[in-house]
Amino acid sequence: LADCATTTGGDGTVTLTCGNTITVPTDNNSGNNPSTNANLQVFAAPISLTVGSGVTIDGWGMLLGHPQAVSATPRPITVVNNGVVRHSVAYESLGEGDDGYGLRLISNSGPISYSGNGSVSTNATGGLNVALTMFTSGQANLVTFGSQAAPVTGTFSGEYGVLLVAQDGGVKAWFSGGSITATGANTGAGALDVT
Repeated sequence: LADCATTTGGDGTVTLTCGNTITVPTDNNSGNNPSTNANLQVFAAPISLTVGSGVTIDGWGMLLGHPQAVSATPRPITVVNNGVVRHSVAYESLGEGDDGYGLRLISNSGPISYSGNGSVSTNATGGLNVALTMFTSGQANLVTFGSQAAPVTGTFSGEYGVLLVAQDGGVKAWFSGGSITATGANTGAGALDVT
């Protein structure tokens, strides 16, 4: 499997299945797309992404999110990363609407969960360049990073390492045996920021 493909299940969940992919700064909003290398994957639906062992999503990294309109029906985002997700191109503002993230997960209508032993990184400089961002707002939504039974064990590296934000809910995080590196620590960037 090259690039990524999206399929929509009977429950409305958009599942993103990726082989080795080099993303480019564009967007995909189709829940049934047989081939996409867009770095912005935005759907008005629950979203599920699994990055398998040995799979690399490279190039411009990846953002999973919902459109701006809030839904009363929960739209969770679930990610299992046992591979590699990274932003590896020289960051320039091309109007893609975001900084040089590795993996960014944004929900205004449901919880976000991340698990696995994979790595996330960004080599971008000069902005809010975070390896992994998990951001949710509204509906007392939770951000969950691993679990007590299966803590996250991956490696994360960027100007900022990992940013976990639940504006109206809570954050639960379990991390063990991996590493989180903030290459921008001398400028006040954090390795792990939880708000």
